[in-house]
Amino acid sequence: MNKLNIVSDMCKSLDEKQDLKKCILSKEEQEEFKSLSKTCPVFKSGCPLKDVKDHNELLNKMNDIPYKHPKCPTFKQDEIQQQENTLVKKLFQKRWDIFFNEPLVPGKLGSAIRRGTMKKHIEAEKEPFIKKFLKKKITVYEYRIYLANLYFVYKKMEEITRKLKNDPILKVIYFETLHREKPLADDLEYLYGKNWKKIVKPLKETVDYMNRLEEISKKNPSLLISHMVTRYLGDMYGGQKLSKKVKSMFGFVKKGSEFYRFDQIDKLTKFRMKYEHSLNGIKVVDKMEKEMVDEANIAFQCNINMFKAMNDEKIVKEDKKYKLAYNAIDYSKYVIIYIFFYNLCSNFNKIS
Repeated sequence: MNKLNIVSDMCKSLDEKQDLKKCILSKEEQEEFKSLSKTCPVFKSGCPLKDVKDHNELLNKMNDIPYKHPKCPTFKQDEIQQQENTLVKKLFQKRWDIFFNEPLVPGKLGSAIRRGTMKKHIEAEKEPFIKKFLKKKITVYEYRIYLANLYFVYKKMEEITRKLKNDPILKVIYFETLHREKPLADDLEYLYGKNWKKIVKPLKETVDYMNRLEEISKKNPSLLISHMVTRYLGDMYGGQKLSKKVKSMFGFVKKGSEFYRFDQIDKLTKFRMKYEHSLNGIKVVDKMEKEMVDEANIAFQCNINMFKAMNDEKIVKEDKKYKLAYNAIDYSKYVIIYIFFYNLCSNFNKIS
């Protein structure tokens, strides 16, 4: 399960310099929150973090808190979206903010993109393909289709940005250490074999995405920032959670999940902070800021269109014609064998 990231931003004690005993919410807000959280299995008895003694204990306790709770009105996205001026709405915004280290600041590009794409971000999370991924219910065939289409997107984006890396605006957040074309190529070779380039083809929606990148690179190259931020920050944040799902589903530790690894970056958390700070340091006028936010929403929509297209059994059936290049282990067989012997031993013990 994903963790309840909202707590990270609700509680100032995440900062080691802050007083661990001080809650970010006012007394009035705390009372309102208690009222809203009565049916929440985690918060119904009060804040589970209030008695932590140090920063490490706080993080450990947070790791035990699931992101979604059964029958919990406080953190249901659908209900939050319907309430415009409640503490719940405010808390959801805080949950969204925690995906970034930089605080929301008016006039900052990163803040504007975050605020302006929140609805699209939620829409992307609700896509059936992504839901299946998060629940660890996709097959390895669906997974490699997903990687193949991302390969074409990154290949196009990185070809373009490499040529424009000296652009006065793009160069601020251009880092070749983030490039994903090579890791994706390695994963596809592992999954399809050495002839993978003759096998994989982009979906129509992926081609549309690539065409959009090509189009804006000629009309207004600065707008590429919106696509770079949407993809690379997504890889550095949510992508790290998906990597754990991949490991759990398929047993991939390195090969097959290179896409999620940033081996050339020593400390990913510090790098993310640097990236976000650089993004917020870009000075843009009002019209340009709006254009970049609009383009970021287009970037999200391009990804959503791909996810919709991937959720098609015909595409998966076609992909299954190509054998897996690695020796796939069907863990379900081992589970059945384990259950058989467990029951056998249990019956033997009863007899004896």
